[in-house]
Amino acid sequence: MENKVLIDHARTVFQKKDDKYFGYKSSLGDIVIGGSYSYKFVVHYAQRNEDVVIIPGDVNTITTPVCTTQEERL
Repeated sequence: MENKVLIDHARTVFQKKDDKYFGYKSSLGDIVIGGSYSYKFVVHYAQRNEDVVIIPGDVNTITTPVCTTQEERL
């Protein structure tokens, strides 16, 4: 349940499948839903934007490997 709340409130969500990350949700409209992205792009994107969630393949496990809020970046 906690993971669902995190996904629901995130601006952008990426989900890992094999060695690629797919755009799962974007309230900013700057990510193609279903589009394929590299790990390098996802990390760079998460460093530049707030509320990014990365699902590492198992939907029951969510991780945010880089700072995703303005306060954490300052």
